[in-house]
Amino acid sequence: MDAPTVGIAVLIDPTSRKTFELSAGGSTIGRVDRLYGYSPDIDLTLLDAQRTLSRRHARIVQKGADYFLHEEIGTRNGTFVNGERVQTGTDVQLASGDRVRFGMIETIFEIR
Repeated sequence: MDAPTVGIAVLIDPTSRKTFELSAGGSTIGRVDRLYGYSPDIDLTLLDAQRTLSRRHARIVQKGADYFLHEEIGTRNGTFVNGERVQTGTDVQLASGDRVRFGMIETIFEIR
């Protein structure tokens, strides 16, 4: 019996429909820090007009066929899954269709 095919995970900006593809090994979500030359794997800088996003805001990792969100230490404006605050250091399993908010930036998590 063949193993099930694992799809590609993405974050989608519901307003612009811009899609951000997550890497299988894990992706850091945040904003650019030009002073120190840091750029996250998923750069949401252009969506963050109010600057509510931390440079290293959160990380999404894949474990088998499942994806987990982990808020990084030092995140100031919170991370939310379907309106529920994620506790720093706690892994939260994501499902396709979940609304994931980083600060004031809301995205939709999908597996395609």
